[in-house]
Amino acid sequence: FAPSVEPGALRRTPLGQPPASVSDLSPADAAQPRPARRRSGVAGAGLASRAAAFVRSIGAPRPNPLDVLGAAARFRVLARRLGALAELGPADLALLQQANYGERRIHQTGGDIAVEGEKAPAPMFIVSGFAGRFRLLPNGRRQIVQFLAPGDGIGLEAEASSVSCLSVCALTTVETADARPVLEASGKAGGEALARALARLTRQGEEFIVNQVVRIGRMSRLERLAHL
Repeated sequence: FAPSVEPGALRRTPLGQPPASVSDLSPADAAQPRPARRRSGVAGAGLASRAAAFVRSIGAPRPNPLDVLGAAARFRVLARRLGALAELGPADLALLQQANYGERRIHQTGGDIAVEGEKAPAPMFIVSGFAGRFRLLPNGRRQIVQFLAPGDGIGLEAEASSVSCLSVCALTTVETADARPVLEASGKAGGEALARALARLTRQGEEFIVNQVVRIGRMSRLERLAHL
């Protein structure tokens, strides 16, 4: 079945040639009124404004939850991390929540948090971002021996006049909080479990470095992968 079409109403254009111009049309086709173009007017202006608003919305920086929640967010990070190392009771959590975490510090990606051979920084907790503890070689290469995640501590066991034996750098943007108020709170009555969690956190870092030495020194490639 083929629809009936008046002669000259349709004209095929060979492949690769531009469409027929008005002069190529038959008199019957040329007499047909052309459809009116849709004017952009208010509708086009509204679409442009909506597109501009969308671009501004995705380009605007989103607020950091830590900036909005402040000490409450830091408390949750530390409570979750330390609570996994020791069972914290209501008194321990109250001391941890009441601790003044001091002024926060922001370390940009690649920035030094501690430098080997220099004075150790004040004890601190990582509350957001990731860092790496490493040893710098004479030729400029470095060996990362530990990755630090939110809730991990830096310099918790260091004395006021001690020197850093390893460097720590920010692998992402890192926010740290002063750990001295928490260390002081762990020595108060009711903070026994908090003190155990902090001691366990310090030993955990030492165990990680020992495991790294054993993996590199005594294990095969398959054993190292399984040990991780």
